[in-house]
Amino acid sequence: YTVMGQIKTPGLFHLDFPLTVVQAIAKAGGFTEWANFEVTIIRQGNAFITEKGKESPPPKLEKYSFDYDDFLGGKKTEKNIPLEPGDVVVVH
Repeated sequence: YTVMGQIKTPGLFHLDFPLTVVQAIAKAGGFTEWANFEVTIIRQGNAFITEKGKESPPPKLEKYSFDYDDFLGGKKTEKNIPLEPGDVVVVH
């Protein structure tokens, strides 16, 4: 997965174990002082796993929004979704 935007240590990370959005933000060093705590997760589907001899259709693009302030206040905690391989986490 990739973490980019207003984060202290943006970059490409290996998904070695199940990880949520909040855990990924922490792993990337947390927010910069300019962050507004709004996060967008872009899921492109996992095009890396295909069956031998079968063509796969282009992955479907999905977008999820996550508000860190809401999460801290106990609201919309279900939006702290587990990440999948290939996800892009954009911190605004």
